[in-house]
Amino acid sequence: MKKTLILLACILLTLCGCSDASAKITNGNEAVVTLGGKTYSRQDLYSFMTNYGGSYFAVSNAQKIILDNEVQITDEMTQNVDSTMDLYATMLGDSFESYLQSQGFADTEDYREMLIQNEQLQQLYVKYTEANYDTLAQKYTPRKIQLMKFDNEETAQAALEAVNNGQDFAEVATEKGSLVDGASQLVTSSSTFETVVQYAITTQTAGVIGDVIANDDGSAYYLLLVNSSDPAELKDEAVAAIATISAIADESIQYYFKEYDFRIYDIDLYNQVYANYSDLLNQ
Repeated sequence: MKKTLILLACILLTLCGCSDASAKITNGNEAVVTLGGKTYSRQDLYSFMTNYGGSYFAVSNAQKIILDNEVQITDEMTQNVDSTMDLYATMLGDSFESYLQSQGFADTEDYREMLIQNEQLQQLYVKYTEANYDTLAQKYTPRKIQLMKFDNEETAQAALEAVNNGQDFAEVATEKGSLVDGASQLVTSSSTFETVVQYAITTQTAGVIGDVIANDDGSAYYLLLVNSSDPAELKDEAVAAIATISAIADESIQYYFKEYDFRIYDIDLYNQVYANYSDLLNQ
């Protein structure tokens, strides 16, 4: 069931009409602050917030609601944040707070809140990946592989012979001076390999040592062993790996904004959000 997230940019407001509605702040004429001899009301401040960065603050506030509902803040998260805070405090000393203010943070607590949200975001990406693992595994084809790389074909062929004779893949990689670590690793279709290697990772039968793979210009020669291509078997590691893919961040946020039925009913704020974050709206 979808959870409804109707953001009105300010808690204390009412809406006029059902179409092209405009927000009216409760007690909008109430004075809030006087600057340079001019008094500003609650409605003035709301209009200012809407016109200057309204879409950013609307989406940020909605995202915080989603994070707080979906991701519990753990001791590990707070420890990570405290470690980061301590590191910067040690590096910057007495200038730590002034540095944060120069970066747009009100104070150290404001910066800490941002770090906490970043920790929550990482876990939200993991949660999204787990919930949609079957689809994402088809898209990103996780594999457990071992790889060797050499700058000449003769050494690569000697390494292939050694492995075919029963010698351990990683040991041969070390013995023959492979340019990459021959240890087992989890990779996906977004991993950075030469095209010929990426193709072999996707197509090579698990458990079978293929022939030496030469790149297009003959400057590198590879040996590949695919240990597993079973998404179910690799799920724990694959979820962690897929969750770090840059595209997953956007997919995750879009997914949860849709799940929470994100809507805005102030026409001016809606237009701003539509211009900058249309993929998050559910209306």
